[in-house]
Amino acid sequence: MFILVINCGSSSVKCEIINPNNGHRLLTMNIERVQDIPSIRFDGEDKIGCPSNGHEKVLKHAFPLLMEKLDGKEILAVGHRVVHGGKQFDEPVLIDSNVENVIEELKDLAPLHNPPNLKGIRIAKQYFKDIP
Repeated sequence: MFILVINCGSSSVKCEIINPNNGHRLLTMNIERVQDIPSIRFDGEDKIGCPSNGHEKVLKHAFPLLMEKLDGKEILAVGHRVVHGGKQFDEPVLIDSNVENVIEELKDLAPLHNPPNLKGIRIAKQYFKDIP
């Protein structure tokens, strides 16, 4: 079992599949130029183009590719970096709809980052259902 760690930034998305027992990386996925001409790269392989730009469309294209690369390996949990949690969050929390609402309310604290962070969380929840 592995952990998917996501950092959905303003212009890029970085993901790693980590073995929680030893911290070793199984796989990395980097998406550059999300708002412009996006490309996906797995573990330094050749870039894969995306048919459209923007976080939602790019992630909806990339997550199925990531799942293919996993080749049946099970994801135990998904983590996502959020730039600014205000006074409410200063340590990791399990994300539920209340946490999502607070992140949305805090978007003015990190306007370039919190909105894409939240999109990454919501789209990951669509693809990795029932995984905390």
